[in-house]
Amino acid sequence: MCDTLAILGNHTRSGQTIFAKNSDREPNEAQVVIRVPALKQNNKHVSCTYISVPQVNQTYEIIISKPYHMWGAEIGCNENGVAIGNEAVFTNIPKKRKNTGLTGMDIVRLTLERSKSAKEAVQWIFHWVEVYGQDACGGFENKNFYYDNSFLIADQDSIWKVETAGHFAVAGEIDSFCSISNGLTFDRDFQLVNKPFQNLMKSTPGKGISFRKRFSDKFYTYMSFYQYRQECTMKGILHKSPAIQISYAMDILRSHETEPFYPHKASPRSVCMHATGLFCPNQTTGSMVVQWRYKRKPIVWVTGSSFPCMSVFKPLLFGLPVHDIVENEKAGLDFWNISELKLRKIQAEDRAYSAYRNKIIGKQQDILSRIPCSIDGENDVEDDMVLKESRIIWNEEFEDLQQNGSNIHQISPTKKGSFFYRRYWNKRNENLNLLIKGHEEVR
Repeated sequence: MCDTLAILGNHTRSGQTIFAKNSDREPNEAQVVIRVPALKQNNKHVSCTYISVPQVNQTYEIIISKPYHMWGAEIGCNENGVAIGNEAVFTNIPKKRKNTGLTGMDIVRLTLERSKSAKEAVQWIFHWVEVYGQDACGGFENKNFYYDNSFLIADQDSIWKVETAGHFAVAGEIDSFCSISNGLTFDRDFQLVNKPFQNLMKSTPGKGISFRKRFSDKFYTYMSFYQYRQECTMKGILHKSPAIQISYAMDILRSHETEPFYPHKASPRSVCMHATGLFCPNQTTGSMVVQWRYKRKPIVWVTGSSFPCMSVFKPLLFGLPVHDIVENEKAGLDFWNISELKLRKIQAEDRAYSAYRNKIIGKQQDILSRIPCSIDGENDVEDDMVLKESRIIWNEEFEDLQQNGSNIHQISPTKKGSFFYRRYWNKRNENLNLLIKGHEEVR
C-alpha cells in the first residue's frame, strides 16, 4: 500500500510545486536510495525486473528510491524536474502470472530516464502499458502479489494522474493538487486514453465507460483501505493551502490514523504505515519529498529508511555526489538495514518511540532551517551551500548509525501487543537477521 501527493505552486508558500510519497511494502523489503547519472547508452536493450525492453541512446540523471532486489523504482525524480510515484491498484483484469510484463516500479524508472516533462511521461507510461502489459509480480516474500498501477506525475508547472488496468490506461491533468492511493478513481473525467482503451470505447455503445466501475476489483480495493488514507492526505493539503511548505508535506507523510499513536495498534488507515500482521502486513519502507525551486533543479528529500515518523528527510542534489550511501547500492542497503535494526528496537517500546519521534521532529526543523526556500526565489540558498549542508547531514546520520546500530537479537516485541503481534514481529526480526547475514556473505 502507498500514498502519493502533489501540489502546484498556486497552493504552496514558495509558489513552487511540491511532490511527496510513502512507499509501503513488506517489512523486510529493504528500500535503497540511489542517484543514477545521465548516461549515453550503447546497449540495444535494458534489463528490467523480469523482461528486457529497447534502450534509448541517452538517459537522464535520476534520484530514485527502489526495492533493493528490483531494477525499478517506487519513487523518483529526474534532472528535468519530473517526479513520479506509483500505487498498486486492484483490478478485475486476470493475470497469467508468467512475469512477462513490466512492474509498476519498472515503468517509473524507465519513464524517469526518458521524460522531459510530466505530459511526456504520460505518453511513455501509455506506451509501456500498451506494448508490454503488467503481468509481473510486485511482491518480495509474497510471490503471488500481482497488481496493476496508478501513477502521479509532477513537474514544475503541471500534475498528471494516470490509471491503468492490464493494457488499458487513461490520464487527466490536475489544476491544483492531488492525492492517489490504492484504488481507481477516474469515471469518465479522463482527458487522454491509450489505444487499447480507445478501441474498447469505440466498441462500447452508450455514453462511454467509467474506468473505475469497469475495472475495479471491489473486494481487494476495499481491503486496501485506500479511501481513509486518501481522505487524510487531501484534508491535510486543504488545511494548509495555499501556504503549504515542504515541512508540512513531510508531516503528512508522518501522519497516523489516531494520535497519540502506538505502533502495536496500527492499521492500514495510517499514511505512515506500521505493520501489525495479517490485516496490516505492510510498513512504510521508504519516503521522498521533491521541492522545486526557481531557475534551479529540485532538491530531493529522502529518508533512505523506513518509518518516516522516526526518520529524518535528507537533501540530495542532481549532478553533485553527496555520500556513498546514495552513490552505491550496497552502501544504501547497509544504511537501510542498520537503520531498520535501530528503529525496530525503538518501536518495540512505547515510551522510547514517543521520545524518539519528538527528537526527530526537532532535528528535521533544524535541517530545514539550514536550507530555506524563499517565496520569490531570489534568496534561495546556492547549490554549493546546499551541497555542503547535505554532506554534513548525511555524515551525521551515518556516524550516528555506526555508533548506535543494534543487533536484531537484542530486539524484544512490545509487551503491550497481542500474542499474534509479538509472534509476527519475532518472525520478521528473525527473517531480517537471516537476510542481513546473506547480504554480508554475498560480499
